[in-house]
Amino acid sequence: MKPLILEQGGKRIATLTPQEGKPDEVFTLGSAAVNDVVIAAEAGLADRQLSFVPVGGVWWVADFAADGRLEVDGLKTVRAPVLRKAHLRVGTFDADGDSWAR
Repeated sequence: MKPLILEQGGKRIATLTPQEGKPDEVFTLGSAAVNDVVIAAEAGLADRQLSFVPVGGVWWVADFAADGRLEVDGLKTVRAPVLRKAHLRVGTFDADGDSWAR
């Protein structure tokens, strides 16, 4: 499984790499220090805003906070695959996900 690269403004903010033997490993993004990816509180994210899970060779992003603010490629959703590249937005926070990065 390839890692998921998260970039903001063309700058890498995180590389999510699942461990072998942990097919349902969950990565989280939010403003709290307990997340795998911590974003400054000024971005207006919930303590745990998004989750990323590799399923069957595809990365999925979900609205962990269930506040209805997740957009993937401009469409509001609660859960979506990150196919190749995707633009993620929650309120004023936006980032690009790349599941084809090497």
